[in-house]
Amino acid sequence: VSQSRYPTTVDDQNFSVILAPIPNLIVSEVTAPSNALSSQKTVVEWTITNTGTGATNSTIWYDRVYLSLDQEVDNTDTYLGQATNESYLNAGDSYNNSLTVTLPRGLDGDYYFLIQTDTDNQVTEVGNEGDNWGFGSPTKIALTPPPDLQVTAVNAASEAFSGQPMNLSWTITNQGDGRTLETSWSDRVFM
Repeated sequence: VSQSRYPTTVDDQNFSVILAPIPNLIVSEVTAPSNALSSQKTVVEWTITNTGTGATNSTIWYDRVYLSLDQEVDNTDTYLGQATNESYLNAGDSYNNSLTVTLPRGLDGDYYFLIQTDTDNQVTEVGNEGDNWGFGSPTKIALTPPPDLQVTAVNAASEAFSGQPMNLSWTITNQGDGRTLETSWSDRVFM
């Protein structure tokens, strides 16, 4: 049996350990548009409140925005972006944040914007990390009216010689209700 080089004594007095006041960040409100169009930009706004007993211990953290078919967080949700908070938050205080997001193409139906505050756990919330998500009312997302590109004019010479250059021009017109999302595309010419 080895003996310690330093004697150990035990104090018979009780003492209390009290945790320092801790913050608790929650998403207290999410404001999203009631209607939006797929593949278009829209603005999501939210409020984060510190409902804890102490101030945050970090000067910066991130709020992330997701799009979901329901009010549950899972791997089918689509990440849309994040916004930064760059200041301490005292107990009882709140801040407003917003993000302009581009909705994915081809969506049609009711969707929820889910907000997650303190995404990287920069703020020490000791036991309060599980309530960092929030959502608002559903947004009705409709398909964006599609474009309809049509050849509306072709200009060619009435005569041409085999093996010789020839001038040819044409006009493409969008006859649809929506604009094109692409910035460029190719036209093919057949004879």
